[in-house]
Amino acid sequence: MNSSPSFNQHQWVVQIQEVLSQENEVECNEDEISISIFTISKSLMDNKPENYIPQKVAIGPYHQWRSEVYDMERHKFLAAKRAQKHLRDVTFEVVVAQFMKLDLKIRACYDRYLDLTSETLAWMLAVDASFLLEFLQFYNLKRTDSLSVSTSMTPQVSSFSEKSMTRNAILRDIVKLENQIPLFILKELFHFYNHESPGEILSMMLMGTCRSLAHFRRGGDFTLSKDELLERDHLLGLLYYICVPKTEEINIQEETKKEEQGYFRHLSYGISVFVRSPFFRHLLRVLKMLLTILRIPLRVIGKSRKISSSKNTMSSFISTANKLGTEVELEASHKPSENPLIEEIMIPSVTELSKAGVRFCATRGDLGSIKFDRVLAILYLPKITIDENSEVVLRNLVAYEVDAASGPLVFTRYTEFMNGIIDTDEDVKLLRENKIIYNHLKSDGEVADMWNGMSRSVKLTKVAHLDKVIEDVNMFYNTRWRVRIMKSVKKYVFSSWPLLTFLAANLFLVLTSFQAICSFYDCSGIKMKIGPMSNSTIT
Repeated sequence: MNSSPSFNQHQWVVQIQEVLSQENEVECNEDEISISIFTISKSLMDNKPENYIPQKVAIGPYHQWRSEVYDMERHKFLAAKRAQKHLRDVTFEVVVAQFMKLDLKIRACYDRYLDLTSETLAWMLAVDASFLLEFLQFYNLKRTDSLSVSTSMTPQVSSFSEKSMTRNAILRDIVKLENQIPLFILKELFHFYNHESPGEILSMMLMGTCRSLAHFRRGGDFTLSKDELLERDHLLGLLYYICVPKTEEINIQEETKKEEQGYFRHLSYGISVFVRSPFFRHLLRVLKMLLTILRIPLRVIGKSRKISSSKNTMSSFISTANKLGTEVELEASHKPSENPLIEEIMIPSVTELSKAGVRFCATRGDLGSIKFDRVLAILYLPKITIDENSEVVLRNLVAYEVDAASGPLVFTRYTEFMNGIIDTDEDVKLLRENKIIYNHLKSDGEVADMWNGMSRSVKLTKVAHLDKVIEDVNMFYNTRWRVRIMKSVKKYVFSSWPLLTFLAANLFLVLTSFQAICSFYDCSGIKMKIGPMSNSTIT
């Protein structure tokens, strides 16, 4: 505590006294109080901190005093001043007093100690909540006609609509994990507004905002009741609740398991019959003969190293051949030459899967709709829209899930899955052509870069449903004849460049020797018949 120059010991004692005096009042609601607004971990913050730190406006106590967000303070105060006109027969001080009664419940939502008095925190949240409600009204003005926005707010609405860049910048800030305020604060403030049904209007505004931020293109089931919406922790928590299905909704059904087991029983029976067939035994004998023949040149390599290094011409030729072999190996490799991503899922890319015969089909569901049909070789993926707000939304959903989720990290695993199958812009192009990705960025390369950077600092997780999909895709891919042939070529051909270099070098020596002999002796008499009707002469 002494190491913090801003720590106020007297204020801390006062807060402890307030907490102890309120203990009996909140004892019955102890189960309802839980941390929901977390500090971003250092591993995530080091990777693109601008995606987690507000750049335009600060909501809540974590970033309130940063100089970068001072410009929006004036707009926040104006929003609070306009909010006073919409209050129902009360003053703004009454709202602040109500927030002060909820001081302990508010502080319990944050994982960091708030070095603020109850009055300061209440005023701060009242101003921020006024601004946030006004912005939600602005953002949903064209989507909903029943928000009853007053004429005094119309000029500000116009200014926001004209500056779409500012509107999107604020939208990105209000979904960042460290920039959240509890949703019950918005409910308390909006109930003081002069509206007949404030709960329904607030739920409509929240739903409209989440529809634009939830980048999964879902069908008609993309609706929630008012109670489901308003019982969430905050705006980001509501967005997570909408995007991520419950664990029990994505468990693999028993009937599907039985069908898959039957498919593999038939497949294993067919393989066993093939292995016992005379054709397979004959094929093994031929392969053994080929391996015996290949061992002879390998023995010659060790005895001929001195010959390969005796001539300067030969050394330059060998180095050129080795360089060529290295280039071919890099071209044959399915991974790019750059450093691999940290802890990336081992799964083929979209391009590799497409070449192996896998087709891609878009679904209108959430993450629970991801599955792989091994019989038809179809990978089902949910439709997703990628725009300028996507990276911030996706990253903060991952950060929230890592800290708040009690079950499997479904959304984090999904981002790792997409990171694994998307390597280049060609992968994005294939998904876009199959109407899985709706790209609103400038290029497919930007989408690939976004996905490739998502899981650099997030450890791999285990989710039964998605892990089963990854396992099935890998199993199908590795059993394809085309893939097996390519792996064999890489293993036995590209790894045998010393042998090929040696053979090419010896051929070069033979031709050079033949040229030298012909320079001293008359080779004009040597004739070779190329064909039955040809009398070509080699000099």
